[in-house]
Amino acid sequence: MGISNTISTRHEHLITTFKICLAMGLLSTSGMIRYDITGVPFTMQTMAVMLIALYDTKKTALTSVIAYSGLCAVWSLTTAPFYTLSLTFGYILGFIPATAWIHYAMKNGHNDSIVGRLRTLMTAQGIIWLVGYCWLAKFTGYLAAFHIGILPFILTDALKVVMVLLCSGFVSTSQVKLS
Repeated sequence: MGISNTISTRHEHLITTFKICLAMGLLSTSGMIRYDITGVPFTMQTMAVMLIALYDTKKTALTSVIAYSGLCAVWSLTTAPFYTLSLTFGYILGFIPATAWIHYAMKNGHNDSIVGRLRTLMTAQGIIWLVGYCWLAKFTGYLAAFHIGILPFILTDALKVVMVLLCSGFVSTSQVKLS
């Protein structure tokens, strides 16, 4: 009985470690998917953060996002020290409270409907913007931070939230009216 429990626990730890590595890989890969509209580079990381938060346990999702943020910081200190203090690092830090918020909202029944899930995801996006904005404002000032750190992203981030809704199963393509 004891050996069986030990093997089961090791198996669970191995699966959890694999999920964390997979989530970190998704975050890393989604950061490499870049598209440029109006001269501002966009990535798919916020979408990846939301999907990780929706589909992993709270502990696994937060561990993944914290480990990714830490990895970004350590990597930048060893290869490009300015990156840790760069303009965009605040948005990466915002992934952590956004992930926590999604799990809090899920635990408290805010995801029982399409509207509830939409509110949850838009609030998570707002948290990412807020943390990133505060970080960015240290370098550029408040007004400039809004104009370069939030305003260009409103439409694309809203579209990413809709894509997360589509992926999460609450909205199927047959429910979306094209008219």
